[in-house]
Amino acid sequence: MPQQGQPEPPERQGRSGTGEEPGNRAEGGRPAQPGRGAEPGHRAEDEPQAETGRQNEPGLRAEKGHPPEPGRQSESGHQAGKGRRAEAGRHTESGHQAGRGRGAEAGCGTEPDRRPESERQRGPARPRGSQQGPGHPGGSAPAPGPRPGPQDALTDVVGLRVGHAQRIGEGWLTGTTVVLAPDGGAVAAVDVRGGGPGTRETDALDPRNLVQRIDAVVLTGGSAFGLDSASGVAAWLEEQGRGFRVGPHSTQVVPVVPAAALFDLGRGGDWRARPDAALGRAAAEAAGRSRPGAPVARGNTGAGTGAVAGGLKGGTGTASLLLPSGFTVAALAVVNALGSVFDLSSGALYGQGYAPADHLGSGPSQGVGAGGRPGGGCGWVGVRPRLSHPPTPAVHAEAQRRLAEAQAESLRRSASSAQPPLNTTLVVVATDAVLTRAQAQKLAGTAHDGLARAVRPVHLLADGDTVFALATGERPLMPEGSDASAQPVSAGHPEIVALNEILAAGADAVARAVLDATLCAEGVDGPGGVFPSYRELYGPAD
Repeated sequence: MPQQGQPEPPERQGRSGTGEEPGNRAEGGRPAQPGRGAEPGHRAEDEPQAETGRQNEPGLRAEKGHPPEPGRQSESGHQAGKGRRAEAGRHTESGHQAGRGRGAEAGCGTEPDRRPESERQRGPARPRGSQQGPGHPGGSAPAPGPRPGPQDALTDVVGLRVGHAQRIGEGWLTGTTVVLAPDGGAVAAVDVRGGGPGTRETDALDPRNLVQRIDAVVLTGGSAFGLDSASGVAAWLEEQGRGFRVGPHSTQVVPVVPAAALFDLGRGGDWRARPDAALGRAAAEAAGRSRPGAPVARGNTGAGTGAVAGGLKGGTGTASLLLPSGFTVAALAVVNALGSVFDLSSGALYGQGYAPADHLGSGPSQGVGAGGRPGGGCGWVGVRPRLSHPPTPAVHAEAQRRLAEAQAESLRRSASSAQPPLNTTLVVVATDAVLTRAQAQKLAGTAHDGLARAVRPVHLLADGDTVFALATGERPLMPEGSDASAQPVSAGHPEIVALNEILAAGADAVARAVLDATLCAEGVDGPGGVFPSYRELYGPAD
C-alpha cells in the first residue's frame, strides 16, 4: 500500500462506479482485480450508483448564461441507475490550526513607515501576512479554503456524468471512459502538450470554429485504434437525439464527441485487444444510466484499466473542490505517464502535498467508507501515515528492487522489443461556471500545471498528454446585473478574480486526481507484464 511526503494540499475524495453494457465486461464502481478474467462475450454489470444529496432535475438544465446553441438538440430525461447511498457526513472539514505569529513585542515602538511616498498616500500599510482577494474584505481576514465536494469527483460539477467500460482477461487489459455533458452540451476546449497525442475532433474545439458545445468526451486505451470507441458513443448519442442539429428533423443531429487515447497495447498480452465502438457504447450507456452527482469508479477501471506510470500500475482518479466563491471545479485523470509519480530518490509521491489535510494523520477519518473514500473501493486509509511521513531508506530501497524486477519480467514477457512503451496522461477538468470558449481554453492550459506537480517529467515526446476543459454554465462569473465594462480592467476586476480562482483550483484538482489514480490502482501480474501498484511496493507505515 502507499505512502508519502511533499508540496502542500487541497482535499480528499470519494466515488464509485458506473454500470456497463451487454456484451462487454464493464465494471462500474470496482477497480478491476488483477488477473480477473472476463467471460467471453464480456458481460456488463450495472454498478450501483450512489446518490448524493445534490438534487438535479432529470434532463438537467442547459448552461445558465449560455443560450442554447442554434441547432443543438437535447436529450429528454436520462434513466437513472440504481443508487448506493453515499454516507452522510462523509466529508468533514478538519479545522485549520492557526500558526503562531510573531506579534509586536511589549514596549517596542511602532515601526516607521518606510514605504515610498506614492504608496504611503494610499493609506496605512496592511499587516504582514494579511491576504486580499475573494473572501478577504480589506485584506484583513483569511478566506476559507477550498474543500472537496460531496463525492470529491468530477460528478460534483452539476450535470456531468461518468461511465466506464473495460475488458480484462484472455489477453485484454484496456477500457474506455465517457464523460457525458448535460443536455444542451457543455462549452469545451482542449490543450495538447504531449509529443505523441492520439486525438479525435479536437480541432472542433478551437474557439474560432462553429460548434460551441460538445455532447461527451471520450478517454480510451488502445492508442489510435481505441479512438474507434468514440464512434460507439456518437451512435448512442444520436439515438438519444443529442447533437448538433443539421436538418429540419429532430433526428438529424451530429453528436460532437472529442476523444483522446493512451497507449496500453499489449498490456493484457494480446496486441489486438483494444477498445472498439461496442466498448465505447457500453461506457456511454453506463454514463447514461448513472444519476447526476453519483460516485465515480477509480483505479483499474475505464481508460485506466491498462494504464502504467513509470513502471507502476496507473489508473483512473478524480477529485473536486468547492471554492469559497461558490464555484465547483473538478478533474478526472487517467494516469499512464512515461514520467514518475514519485520521487525516485525517496519514494515520496510528488502529489502528496495535495492530499486533503484530514488524510495526513494516522487515525481513522470521519464519514469515510471502508476503502478510505466515500463508497469505499481504494485504500487511502492504509497509506495516510505514508502521506505525512516519507518511506524509510530501507523501505524505499526494497521497493526499488522489486520495481526493477517487475520491469525486467515485463520485458521478458512482452512480445515487443525492450524499448520503453509509449504513454499519455489524459485529463478532463470541469467547472460549473459560465465560461467562454477562450476562458475554457485558458482553464485547459493552466490545468497542465497540475500534471507537472504530480508527474515528473511530463509532456515528453513519448507522451500524448491532453487536457479537456468543460464549463456547464450553472453560475456566472459576475453577479447578476453587474456590468463588467463599468469597472477598469485590473487584477482586482471581479471577473478576473473569479476566473483566476477557478484556474488555480483546476491545477490543484488535477494534481489530486493524479494522486488519487496512483493510490487507487491495483497491481497486475499477467501475460502482458508485471505492474505493481504504489501501495504494494511501499505499503502502509507501521
